Amino acid sequence: MRLWAFRSVLLSSFVAAAACSSSPADIGASTPSGGKLGGSSSSGASGATSGSAGTGSGSAASSGSGQGTAGGGPGMPDNDSGVAASGGDAPSAPNDASGTNATTGCGSALLSVPSDPGVRGPWKVGVQTVTIGRLTVEVTYPAQPGTESGKPEVTYNAADWLPGTEATKVKTPTFLAPVGGDLYRGLPIDAAHGPYPVIINIHGTASFRVANISMLTHWASRGFVVVSADYPGLGLHDMLASTIDCNLPTTGSQNVPTDVTTQITALASPTGPLAFLAGHIDTNRLGITGHSQGACITATLATDPHVQVVVPMAGSVAVTSSSTLKGIAFIAGIDDKVITYNSALGSIGNVVCTQGNLQQSDTGAYTASPGPPAVKKRLVGITGGGHLSVTDLCTLNAAKVDAAHEAINDKVCGVGDAVIIGLAALDDCGTVDMDTGIHDTNYASTAAFEEVLMCTDRSAAFANLKQNLPTVGDYQQAQ
Repeated sequence: MRLWAFRSVLLSSFVAAAACSSSPADIGASTPSGGKLGGSSSSGASGATSGSAGTGSGSAASSGSGQGTAGGGPGMPDNDSGVAASGGDAPSAPNDASGTNATTGCGSALLSVPSDPGVRGPWKVGVQTVTIGRLTVEVTYPAQPGTESGKPEVTYNAADWLPGTEATKVKTPTFLAPVGGDLYRGLPIDAAHGPYPVIINIHGTASFRVANISMLTHWASRGFVVVSADYPGLGLHDMLASTIDCNLPTTGSQNVPTDVTTQITALASPTGPLAFLAGHIDTNRLGITGHSQGACITATLATDPHVQVVVPMAGSVAVTSSSTLKGIAFIAGIDDKVITYNSALGSIGNVVCTQGNLQQSDTGAYTASPGPPAVKKRLVGITGGGHLSVTDLCTLNAAKVDAAHEAINDKVCGVGDAVIIGLAALDDCGTVDMDTGIHDTNYASTAAFEEVLMCTDRSAAFANLKQNLPTVGDYQQAQ
């Protein structure tokens, strides 16, 4: 399991977090059992934090902004132009107090979003790093318009997730920023609109909380509050630290389902550093998504009564039935060599997908999941897409290699253990352009989330999906 994790780790982790001088705050909301979030973790560390950014390395080197726990950096070009619009928006309402056109969806008052779900929404995006119990969590959200003026955009350094002092070995860092930019640390939430539905994101094996920062930012720009944690025992830091080669302390043992429940409980009654969300979110409209092993775990969490839609990305476990579940969307690369799209043959990633109803492939998991009439169920396959094409992990550094290969070149500890199972084969970016893979994923996932959590008709967006996304080679919708 660790070896697999390594692989994901290396390829996914080295793109992520820019450090900061400020530390994430601890949450003190009560858990379902009546305990307090912020108690001791399975590793024995106190839930309270001070002085660290909460990344795997514990260091907080800034990458450009000199502020916040995940410093800022230059934005990246917007890739939203030139995409054919499709799908229907919620009915328009008169201009709101801010003078912008508003819509209503599932009882929320929101700014109008483009009918094309692959296009950025009207909000600039704020981000805060907080601690919920033992978890370091990135929260992205719709920011109050205009408050981003003069602020630096956020960039993350993947090396910040390496254990111990291993980050000092990295000669050419890999920096990750959302495609389209417009992510800013510490902006106030747009309190004039909402309440906003919530998406919980679960990273893959040996990965980290911002491995798909482009999606986290995209969803928030369209009116979602998105919560993405570093999961102990699953993330890059721990997968490397626990090897004989590294032999370093980990942040705890793996228990993702309980960690997700802890987050849902904290969000239901947000206090402390989550107080800025109080009155502005609706946790009864909750979606869960995840990548790789995170996708397999996502498929098992539909039984939580808050969860209405799940979006597993590159996952091979069928979604568990639930009376509250309304939507499922599997998204994956057709050429994925880790968890295969159509066949169980060669799916080495299934080694870690031990939870739930394992089906060996994305298509198998889709077929075995619940469907109509209660649940809208879809499968989207990206032509030329590899295992990482639904993430930002194929980002190249100045040396023109991704973070995983940079770690191998720089002899980061633990990498040798991953190579034993063929790290190069697992660092699977496919042949599709990275920005295209991200755009296809944004389009399909956003349509699925908006359809259920915002009560928005996205039937046209799905009907025109292959026309609007030429690199989608397979689209299935259960009838």
